[in-house]
Parts: sequence; structure tokens; C-alpha cells
Amino acid sequence: IILDVGGEWCGWCHALDRYFAEHADLRALREKNYVWLKVNFSPENRNAALLSRYPTIKGYPHLFVLDQDGKLLHSQDTSPLEQGPSYNLDRMLEFLKTWAPAGR
Repeated sequence: IILDVGGEWCGWCHALDRYFAEHADLRALREKNYVWLKVNFSPENRNAALLSRYPTIKGYPHLFVLDQDGKLLHSQDTSPLEQGPSYNLDRMLEFLKTWAPAGR
């Protein structure tokens, strides 16, 4: 499971959505290995009850990798995955492959 925390106000969140839309192979890898859940964080809804279970988020979007039982495996600031105005394919692939369930 990956929790994708962000909101409509977040430019990098939109860039991440576009990135997956434009990279079919990357999107297929994500869909094969993860349940990807978007979690809204906004002034109107901070989702404090849910997000209080996880480490502090310093920037958006932020990705929390969970196991099948909801246990936190990894907290990922997405800025290391960025390149220019978008994302870096090699770093994004490495992130998805690293946290994919064993045997997939």
C-alpha cells in the first residue's frame, strides 16, 4: 500500500499524477505491486486522525509505504525523486522496485 498525501493546491502533486499518466510502464509497475491511495491534506481537511499515525510530513506530495496489514515500512519525501519540473524515471523506478512485495 502507498499513501500519497497531498491536495489539489499542490503543484508537485499534479506533476506526480501527470508523470504516472505519461509513463505507462511505470504506472503498470505501480498497479501490479501496490494499492495506491490518495490522502487529502488541505486547510479544510488535514486528515489529522489518519496522519497522526505516521512521521511528520515536511513537503508534499509525501508517500508512506505500508505492508498489507497497514504497518509503516517507509516514509518517502518525494523531493529526491524530482528532476527539473517533473520526476526522475530511474529514481522513481528504484523507489517502486525497492518497496514492492517480495516475489513480484
